[in-house]
Amino acid sequence: MRTSMIFVALGLLVVAPALVPTWAQDKIDAEVLLTVTQPPPQRGMFKAFTFSKQAKPSPGAELRLWLLANRECGAVAVAFTRDGKLAYAGSPEKAALAPRKLQQIPAPEKKWAWEGYENIAEIDVILAGAGSPDFQELSKLADAMHDANLADAVRRRQVASLRQWIDAHSQNKSSLTDYSIKPEAGQVGAILRSDEPLNGLKVAIPANGYSVIRIKLD
Repeated sequence: MRTSMIFVALGLLVVAPALVPTWAQDKIDAEVLLTVTQPPPQRGMFKAFTFSKQAKPSPGAELRLWLLANRECGAVAVAFTRDGKLAYAGSPEKAALAPRKLQQIPAPEKKWAWEGYENIAEIDVILAGAGSPDFQELSKLADAMHDANLADAVRRRQVASLRQWIDAHSQNKSSLTDYSIKPEAGQVGAILRSDEPLNGLKVAIPANGYSVIRIKLD
């Protein structure tokens, strides 16, 4: 009897390490990179640099987010001014990320100008698994905000609701990540023409959860 118990115990020890939690198996590994694009002094290609503490708004400059994930997930991004308004028309931006395919926000045909008059204080990026009920709520709000025929009063309430959602879902430290602004800029054009790792902020997201990435510009 005693020998049998020892074999049972050893069997449990062998099996236990293989029991990996479901959240660890299904988590989404993602990267976020903020860049500033400067127009060339003469005719030529625009140059993209990592957003850094040295970055300054200038004529023709644009901000752009680059997102990469190992699994399908959704993204919402929005820039707020210092007085809590939307910095750009048509916000918030939505995107669906395919596995290991680079995604940019805003879309290539749109731009987030950064010339100094925008008064941007903060950019918030929300990444989430498709099964996240919190993200589904946010996604519906973002879709409703794209109605061009909304009355001003309704639009103001929507912006307030968006700000409230982000603030409420930033209370949990495990769900909030502050984007670290690099001290010096680096040119990233070659990286952005591939689906290679971005060398940006890395976040891990539960398959049915979300992550709020907060980027402070001032």
